[in-house]
Formats: sequence, C-alpha cells, structure tokens
Amino acid sequence: MEQIKRKELEQLPFELQEMESDAEEMLIYAEQCFSSPSPEEWKVGAMWLKKAALCGHTEAMYQWGMRLWDGNQVELSRENAIGWILRAAQRGHAEAMYRINHCFYYGELLALDREEADQWLKRAAEAGHLLARRELENGRQHPPFQKGNREEKSSKKTTVVMISIILLLVTLAIYFQL
Repeated sequence: MEQIKRKELEQLPFELQEMESDAEEMLIYAEQCFSSPSPEEWKVGAMWLKKAALCGHTEAMYQWGMRLWDGNQVELSRENAIGWILRAAQRGHAEAMYRINHCFYYGELLALDREEADQWLKRAAEAGHLLARRELENGRQHPPFQKGNREEKSSKKTTVVMISIILLLVTLAIYFQL
C-alpha cells in the first residue's frame, strides 16, 4: 500500500489522520477535494482517492481508474486506468463492467474480443446497469464510448461545411465575374 509522507499527513486536520484505515472516509474526503477549484486540493484528493483504491474500496478503484482514463484533475494514464477499472469490474462494479465491455468490444487498450465483451455486457446488465440491459434487449447501437465516433462525425461535418463554402465562393465568383 502507498505510504503518505509524514509531512503531508501532519498538514491534514487531525480527524483525517485518524481515517487512514477507513477507505470510505478517504473517498468522501477525496471527492470534497476534487470539488475545489484549487489544483493543490486536487493533488490532495488524488492522494486520498488512490489510497482508498489501494485499500480495496471498489468505488474508489473505479473513480481512480476513470480519472486516470480521462485525465480529469490527475495526469492522463489510460494504461494504468484500465487496470483499476478492470479491478472494480471484477469486484462487481456495474459501470466498470460496462466500460470493460466496450474496451473489449472495440479493442481499446484490451485485445479485441467480442465474446469477452458480450460476457461483460451480460454481467453489467445483471448488476443493474440500465444501458447494458438496453443493449442486450435492442442490440448494440452507437454506444457512448465508441472509439472514434465523435471524431468521425466532426470530420464529416467539417468536410460538408468546407464544400459548402467552396460552392458559395464559386457561385459568387461566377455571379460577379471575378
């Protein structure tokens, strides 16, 4: 387990020093730190969130993994993120199971394996994940984590706009005989 430096521990309120063994309290304090506008508070939040995850708190594992995945108030590290998300999924976290399903389905940081993806999708649905249930009932449709989905739409839209501008310029040039 990661050790907090003595100097850092002494700077925290006395009550927080007492909670070192209580992962739920660590998670709550981390969430409070992340809600602050101060990047210094985010560092403290990251320290406590990671510590709660290392203590085996499933929600903390998932949250730490997702912060690493998105680079949200911590340094982006998808290679480390996937391990934390997978640990949370293996412990029954429904949202983590759903995320792992998509990673296997699209081969994002995990080997492309549609059968494994389907197993994680079923587990997520059984754990109560609503989108997973909907996907099982209706089949897979443009899921929110689809790799490249947003970029492809943006690229197509840019192309259409550029073609429209070129046609407008050509029309104006012909009209004004430039």
